[in-house]
Amino acid sequence: EAFHLLTDVGYAGAYPKILGTQAGSALSLAMTESVGNCGYNTPETPLGKYARFAYPNCTGTYHYWDPSCSFSCLATEYLHHVVASYNGEYAWGRADLDVPNTSLCGREDGRAQEWENCVTGPGQLERSR
Repeated sequence: EAFHLLTDVGYAGAYPKILGTQAGSALSLAMTESVGNCGYNTPETPLGKYARFAYPNCTGTYHYWDPSCSFSCLATEYLHHVVASYNGEYAWGRADLDVPNTSLCGREDGRAQEWENCVTGPGQLERSR
C-alpha cells in the first residue's frame, strides 16, 4: 500500500504525462495496451459500464480481478507489477505464478514491454515535466 502513496502522490505529481494514473498518461496507455481484450473488472474506467471483464478468455498480458479498484488504482497496481517484474521479484519467465488478484505477462521475457519502452529511452522522464 505504500506503493500507492508513492505513485499517486509522488510520481504522478512529479511526472503526470508519464507516471500519472489518469487516462491518457504514458502509464495508463501502456496499461490499457497490456490489458488488451481482457477488459476491466470495475465500471470506474473511461469505458464505464462497457468495461467488460473477459479474463481468462482473453489474450491481454495484464488483468486485475478486484472490482473495487478504480482506473487510477489499476494504473498504480500495474506500475507496481511492472517494477516488481523489472526488478526480478517474479520468477523469470513465470507469468503463470499465483500472484494474488493479478497477472502480468510480458512478451518473451516476462517483462511488461509496453511500459519498459515508455521509460527506458533517453530523457523520457525529464521531457514529461
